[in-house]
Amino acid sequence: MHSKNNEANNVVNSMPTYPAKDIMYDFNQAYHRNSNTVHIFDNGIKMTTVEAHTLKHICQNPGLTITDIVNYWGRTKGTVSSQITNLEEKGYVFRKKCKLNNKKVHIYPTDSGLEVNLRHARYDVKEAGEFMKKWLEKYTLEDLYKMNEYMEFYIKTAFNNK
Repeated sequence: MHSKNNEANNVVNSMPTYPAKDIMYDFNQAYHRNSNTVHIFDNGIKMTTVEAHTLKHICQNPGLTITDIVNYWGRTKGTVSSQITNLEEKGYVFRKKCKLNNKKVHIYPTDSGLEVNLRHARYDVKEAGEFMKKWLEKYTLEDLYKMNEYMEFYIKTAFNNK
């Protein structure tokens, strides 16, 4: 195991400064810019990617707490609380105190939130389809599968420290 780590360190240290080392940083920056960009879904619904995917997580798991969302996304409690407040002000979620513990608050989607989540899902399918068309102009389907494999590995290692 130790020799494999040394080998990996040697490869990383011998990489040119760009693009091999900086591409991960550039990818992260592009992702974060996109995540905080307001997108317009059908019927003029405006949401950031982060809001839309937070709402999606709540719709798929009604009754989550702020802590549950913090643990899932790896964001700060303040950031998640702010996102939930924004979604609540838009009428997409509501909070309900736990009957057994008044300090514990669960978050549920409203009917409007469920509808917006459905519209976002349609938007994602359309966007993903357009991305794949662009991708396949230059790369193969096998390349696309490989990219997904790389991204899954990156997510597991970068965010779960595994």
